[in-house]
Amino acid sequence: MNIKGLLVSSAAAVVAVSGAHAADAIIIAEPEPMEYVRICDTYGTGYFYIPGTETCLKIGGYLRYQMEYQKERGADYRFGKLARFAPQFTAKNATEWGTLTSFAQVNFDWASNGEWFASGPGQNTNLEHVYISLDNGTTSFLVGRTDTPFYEFLGYWAGPTLHEGTYSGGNRAQVRLSYDAGNGLGFVVAAVENNNTSQFDPGIEAGVKFDQNWGWIAGAVAYDTDAEQFAARAGVGVNFTPSISASLHFMYADDSRTGMYDLYDAWFASVANQAEWSVLAGLSAGLTDKVSLNGHVQYFDTEEWTAAANVAWTPVNGLTITPEIAYESVTRNTMGLLRFQRNF
Repeated sequence: MNIKGLLVSSAAAVVAVSGAHAADAIIIAEPEPMEYVRICDTYGTGYFYIPGTETCLKIGGYLRYQMEYQKERGADYRFGKLARFAPQFTAKNATEWGTLTSFAQVNFDWASNGEWFASGPGQNTNLEHVYISLDNGTTSFLVGRTDTPFYEFLGYWAGPTLHEGTYSGGNRAQVRLSYDAGNGLGFVVAAVENNNTSQFDPGIEAGVKFDQNWGWIAGAVAYDTDAEQFAARAGVGVNFTPSISASLHFMYADDSRTGMYDLYDAWFASVANQAEWSVLAGLSAGLTDKVSLNGHVQYFDTEEWTAAANVAWTPVNGLTITPEIAYESVTRNTMGLLRFQRNF
């Protein structure tokens, strides 16, 4: 082979090898853009957008551990414990009809013998709240299971004591319509599930409330269509200072019938008497920015009464420690409770 042929052959070999290497080259793909979770500040703090949607989600709730003591006159004392994990899920998004909200809270409980769960050690799961609501800023429509208007429209209990006053009403499935007339004036009406019958015999509830910086005044009525039982509540609250408030509640229930709106003179109906009317007074006073004193006294037409007082201490943000003492005259029962609650 001459020199010219050798050079041509060498050049062809180099080209072939270069082509093979080019075919084997690794191509690095461009990284896909990362989608970060976006904060949603439209509905307050704690919300974020569910990726790929315009729905805002908030995850919260609380974890609770408490120790309980109770002593009835003439009987041995009982001591028990309760642990609860209660996650809450709130989803909101804007629609042409207003803000669409869904809310759920699940209680996971463990309890030993105690005044709140006296049946013995065990665990329990309860879907306490689950509802859908649509709110256009003036009118709100709600369907699902949550606290009824007759139960919570007057601000639940007087004073944030743990052994609360005894009222009619409770946590039930319902269809509710609320109306905000402006300037602190609001109305509510609801049809509430009747757990005492398998027929369609709901409780009908309605309320009106006027809320201002100085306090509030409110009233509510309820009627059990199955038992034909009528009940009513009225209350007034006064804010003496930003940290001191008091309230007075009056409640009535037809005690000639037994139905959805029975009023009892003790916290546990199994040992209580059915009452016709009751008056409750409550007080809450912030002693410092971390400590508050709370209490209530409730009197019944059965000439029985209950009372409770506590000191709520928030040593750090999100944690509240509350020792409380309570008494009910019908059983001559003295009760003590120490609760640790971490809200998130």
